Amino acid sequence: MGRRLNLHPPPALRVGPGGDAPLLAFLHLSERNAARDFAVYRDAVGADEATRAVFDHILRDEVFHMTYTKRELERVSPGQAKSLIWKARMKRAWKAYLRFAVWLAGLIGTVVLTLQYFILLPPFAWVAKRAARRAPEGWVALAEDRGRDLRGQY
Repeated sequence: MGRRLNLHPPPALRVGPGGDAPLLAFLHLSERNAARDFAVYRDAVGADEATRAVFDHILRDEVFHMTYTKRELERVSPGQAKSLIWKARMKRAWKAYLRFAVWLAGLIGTVVLTLQYFILLPPFAWVAKRAARRAPEGWVALAEDRGRDLRGQY
């Protein structure tokens, strides 16, 4: 038989809890940050007018996206737009904190393991070398009567 065609449309995009509003708040903040960054880039190029024009064009697009997402957020959830934007900011701040905490934990772990390596390991290595010097080299002859008792291991 031939292949069956799926005539059902794909399921709708599932944005997550809270509907479109938290996504729009996140997008608004992202576009605002992008607009700020491209304004810095535009001002940083100095006398290069061609590059300045490219960054200015991108900046206009980012400002349009920023205002569009803000208007849509206010349309989708009137009266809650400011609180949703603050929640999105707090979520970003929390994630930045978590990234910092992971970095700090890695740094502390590196420092602790390095200190252990240089402070705790040398005494154990010294004791092991000392014990190795005391141990006889090669085969050691055992007593003749050893190993005759089959009830034990040796």
